[in-house]
Amino acid sequence: MSKLKKVLFDEYDGFADKRIKRLESGKSFIADDRGPRDYGAGKQLFLWFCLIFVDVEEKSRINVKLLGGIPFNKDIEAWAEAKKFAVNTNAQVALSMDIVAGEQGALEELASLIEQIVAPGKKYPLAAYKYVCQERRLHYAE
Repeated sequence: MSKLKKVLFDEYDGFADKRIKRLESGKSFIADDRGPRDYGAGKQLFLWFCLIFVDVEEKSRINVKLLGGIPFNKDIEAWAEAKKFAVNTNAQVALSMDIVAGEQGALEELASLIEQIVAPGKKYPLAAYKYVCQERRLHYAE
């Protein structure tokens, strides 16, 4: 387990809780690309921001959670249900995925489904995506 944790620790500059420094003590990582432009005046992430957390559960199993401003539609909901991933669409969307070694292709499938929603020139399922998706594209271009 420590090899996987070490890779994630190095990639994401430590654990989500920055007070934890020992590999055996932590398991949660912030895997989104948050930066200074993603926070409002109150130093809180904008509501549209998609938070991504990765928890190392076992040697060959992680849990990936997406919360908040996830570009979401019926295709993603059907995909998640087919994969038996947990989806909560109450106040804000939450998607929780247990990924075991060999099944990491599911993350690429999800990325492809999200990309279909946010691609330029598309009619967005939510009016707010017109602004949110444009902001993310500008953010990535920097």
